[in-house]
This record gives sequence, C-alpha cells and structure tokens, in this order.
Amino acid sequence: MNKKILETTLESIIKLIANRLIIGQRFDLLFAAYNRMQEDERDGVDYLFSVTKPEDVICCLQNGLTIEQLRTMLDENRNEGIEYFYFGANHPTPTMLTLEKVMSQLTANAVDIVKYAIAYPSVEEYKAIYELFITEEIIK
Repeated sequence: MNKKILETTLESIIKLIANRLIIGQRFDLLFAAYNRMQEDERDGVDYLFSVTKPEDVICCLQNGLTIEQLRTMLDENRNEGIEYFYFGANHPTPTMLTLEKVMSQLTANAVDIVKYAIAYPSVEEYKAIYELFITEEIIK
C-alpha cells in the first residue's frame, strides 16, 4: 500500500472517531484517555484532577498543594459545583475548571487522544475507544 494512502486513511479514521467521541459526548472515555496521554506523553503537565477523587487530592497534596488551597477548592466545588482543576508544573497554584472548560480541553485534544488509542490499543484507557470504534466496526 502506498504510504500516502495509508497516511490519508489513518488521518480520516482518526478525525472520524474524534468527532464521534465529541458528538456522542463520551466524556468518560475522553477524560480517561486524555489523562493517560498527559501522564505518558507529557509528564502530566496538564493532567485534569478531580477534587472528588481521593487519589487525585492525595497526589496534589504530596506535590505541594496546601490545605488552604484544598479548602478553597472544596468550597468552590460545594458552592459552584466545580470539580476539576489543573495543578503542577504548568499550574503552580490550582486552576479550577468548569465542565465546559474541561469539555473544551478534551475536544481540543480529541485527535491526539484517538491517535494514541489506535497506536496503543492495549493500554486500559485507550482500549475502550479502540474497541468501540475499531473492533466493533470490524466485527459487524
């Protein structure tokens, strides 16, 4: 097969799957795969933490999040319903994110997420995307 044909075909498949994930509002799949991509490919610099996940809060506390910052985030979650935040190398102080901002971040990265899902289908967070959009189409 001509390399150009393969590249064009893969690009089309990746865009199609990314659009299906976005249109189908598969937040769960995008979110998990996005964070896996951040961990594996970008040293976690834009990892999306959840104030409701104990393992996320513990990780942040171990890496410099103060109790005062945590209290402020818990208050925002309780009062505004804001659950997600950035914290770490690119975000030395916690940056709270509305669900709309999180969706925007996931949408902006959907093509890259799908590329990694196709490249590494055995990685747990990518596997669900691969099986839903590749495996299911093949076995129809």
